[in-house]
Amino acid sequence: MSVAKWLFEQKFGIKTRVTAKCGNRECVNPDHQKPFKPVGCSPEDRWTKDKIVSALLLFAGKHGRAPTCDDWGIDRDSRYPCFQTVYGNFGSWGAALDMAGLNPKQREPRPKATHCQQGHPFSAENTYVWPKTGGRKCKTCRDSYMQRWEAGRAVA
Repeated sequence: MSVAKWLFEQKFGIKTRVTAKCGNRECVNPDHQKPFKPVGCSPEDRWTKDKIVSALLLFAGKHGRAPTCDDWGIDRDSRYPCFQTVYGNFGSWGAALDMAGLNPKQREPRPKATHCQQGHPFSAENTYVWPKTGGRKCKTCRDSYMQRWEAGRAVA
């Protein structure tokens, strides 16, 4: 007996073969299961990408924030697809949030530092830029380091 079938029987008291309404074969949420129809699942019962995006927007409107995958676990409200279904349709939670325009992880890049850690300015005269990576190094700090390194080398 499958876990989905056992959970469905425990919740609804009906012994029958079950299939996932959400279209995810691995889903075990009893609210996402329905009695198996030999003809096949009807397309209106499946969670399509459009339906998932609508559910994401519905949740965001109701709760004032984008949902997390923890909000849509296997024991959650059946108005929303389980997170396995979202992953199955989009490949990742972030891709689903991107499609709905709700991704909170999108932020502006950090501005470039104007001074090194020692407080020297990153000016054209005081900055070395590595050609391949574009990384920057303070020339004053580099010269100071080289003087200490050469002094230590001369002692040894």
